[in-house]
This record gives sequence, C-alpha cells and structure tokens, in this order.
Amino acid sequence: MKSKTYLSCLILILISIIPLFFINVNSEFFTGSFTFIDIAPEKFIFEEPADISAEAASFALEQAQDEITDLKVLNLKTTIEIKTTLMEDVLQEAKESYQQRDYLNVLKLTQFINFIKIEKIEFLDRMILIEEKKGKIDENKVNLENLNNLIDQALSAFEQEQIEDANFFLNEVDTELNKATLEYSRSSGLTQLSKNFFLRNWWQILIVLVIIAIASQPLTKKIFKKMRTKKLAKLKEELVRTRELIKDLQKETFVTKKISTDTYKAKVAKSEESIAELNHIIPVLEAQLHGKKEPEPKRKLKGILEVKNSNINYSNIKKSNLNNLNLNNLNLKNAKSNSSKSKKSGVKK
Repeated sequence: MKSKTYLSCLILILISIIPLFFINVNSEFFTGSFTFIDIAPEKFIFEEPADISAEAASFALEQAQDEITDLKVLNLKTTIEIKTTLMEDVLQEAKESYQQRDYLNVLKLTQFINFIKIEKIEFLDRMILIEEKKGKIDENKVNLENLNNLIDQALSAFEQEQIEDANFFLNEVDTELNKATLEYSRSSGLTQLSKNFFLRNWWQILIVLVIIAIASQPLTKKIFKKMRTKKLAKLKEELVRTRELIKDLQKETFVTKKISTDTYKAKVAKSEESIAELNHIIPVLEAQLHGKKEPEPKRKLKGILEVKNSNINYSNIKKSNLNNLNLNNLNLKNAKSNSSKSKKSGVKK
C-alpha cells in the first residue's frame, strides 16, 4: 500500500516538472537565444575588437546607421533595387543588445551590417561589369537566352536580400558569360579573317572571277539555247493546237451546231489573237537560236504613200487640164482662120 502511494506521488511530481521544463526552454528561446548572427553567411567572420565597451558599441551603432543611409541614397541612383530591410532588422537587434549591455553582440551585429553593405556593393559592381561584357556580344551571332535567365535569377535573389543565392547565380552568370564571349570571339575572328583574306587577295580573286565568267559563257549559251529550244517547241505545239481549235469550233458551229455564232466569233477572236502573238514570238526565238538579228516588225506607211499618190495624181490632173486648154485654143484659132478664108473666097466670087 505504501509502495503504491510513493509511486503515485512520483508520477505526480514528474507530471508537474515536465511543463516547467518546456516553459523554461521556450522562455530561453524568446528572451534572446536567437540572433541574426545565426543566419549570417559562411563568408561572414566576426573579428572581435580589443575594446568591448559601451563607447565602442555606441560608435558601432552610429556607423551601422550611416551605412544603411548610404545604401538608401545609392538606391536612388541605380536601376537595381537595393533593399535595407534585413540591415534595419539587424540594427534593431543591436540596439536592444546595447540596452541589455551585451556590447559584444552589438559589435557582432554591426559588423554583420557592414558585411551586408559590402556584399551588396560588390554585387552591383559585378553586375555593371557583366552588362558591359554582355553589351559587346552580338545577340544575332550568339544565343544569350540562358545567360539572361541566370541574370534574372541573380537579380531576383538580390532584391529579396538573399545574398548567398544572389552570389551563387552571379557566379553562374560569369561562367556562362565567359562561354558566350569565347564563342563570339571565335565567330568574329572567322569573320575578320575572311575579310582580311579578301582585302589581301582581292586582285587574285577578281582575276579568278573574270576567268570563271569567261569560261562559263559557252556553258551559259548552251543552257539558254536548250531553254529556248524547249520554249520554241512548246509555242509551236500551242500554235498547232490553236489552229485545230478553230477548226473544231467551225465544225461545232456550222456542222453539228452545238454552239451559237456569237460564241463562235468570240472564241475565234481570242484564238486569232493568240495565233498573232505566237506568230510574232516564234520568229524571234528562231532568230535567237540561229544567232541572227531579231526580225523587225514591218511598219505600215500607208498614210505617206497615199499622200505621195495624191500629189502625183494632182500634178497629172493639172498637166492634162493644161493640155486640154492648149488644144481648145488651137482649135479655136483654126476655126477662125477657116471662117476668114471662106469669107474672102465669097467676096472674090
């Protein structure tokens, strides 16, 4: 009975102690066991100064505030957003530590603020150099899609104040940029080499081109001759088909009477136009194939000839009229002379 009583008392004591243990742990967590130093990057190394006093801590707080102000001013001058939220939170913790007279923690936190400032400025400087190198690369010759994606990721991490991630992506950017620069240098070098080759050997290249042009003339003539021969054969076939078409139209109009006369006239007119055009083109192609001059179209000089003929007729008419007048005059003179002679003979009688 007594053993059971002792056991129950022990259990009650343990039950009462366990909550006190958790309360103690949580109170330690919320009363300052956590500090921003715990999330500082591995690159951050605290250098403990010789003077750990209230004056040194107070001066460090003033310097930290100035560094935050400097970054805010720099943010107004750059296109990349520079946030100072983390630095301000660290400064607030440092001020609380100062009030608690934890001057060592104040110095740690203020050095961490200085570290963040230096990291941000170095990031901006590297971005400026990266943009300058990137600007020298022609995007038409080198694919920069992967490089641009890495730059966007680095900027996103920087703006979220994730310093380690931003530096990681920036290192990847440097690697990708070196590859792109090397590729562009090779392509540019080949282009420049080809330019230099043409500049050094332009007259030899010109001679070769002239020789090739002269040598290729017979071949070019053969090619054109074949093309013209094929075209001429097609045109002659078309001419025969067009003439046959007219004959078929005549049968369908006047024999079988499948189409009307008006339709016949319209189709025949089109066919005759095609025949006239073919009769003009075929002689030209034949002349070209035989190396002769193209036949010139005959010019009609009907108007001039008519004018000349009219002039000639007019002159002939004038001459004939004059001759007729002269004959009439002679006849009148002869008639007068005869009448006078007859009168004289009558008087004598």
